[in-house]
Amino acid sequence: MKRSVSLDEDLDLELSDRYGRGGKSRFLNDAARDALARVKIAELLERYDAEEGPVPDDVRRVVSSLPRPT
Repeated sequence: MKRSVSLDEDLDLELSDRYGRGGKSRFLNDAARDALARVKIAELLERYDAEEGPVPDDVRRVVSSLPRPT
């Protein structure tokens, strides 16, 4: 599905230089999916923290070390 989004000009230029037209769309799609996954994880951690107590530090370290799109 084709959508239109607004980007800062410098960001758009850098993404175009790095990924080209089709690659830029794939990169943005992957980045948005990654960002949403991280938001959902943060919400789960907050809910766990409220219901069960503090989230263990080792769990937070694992979450923070999850790979990001390249």
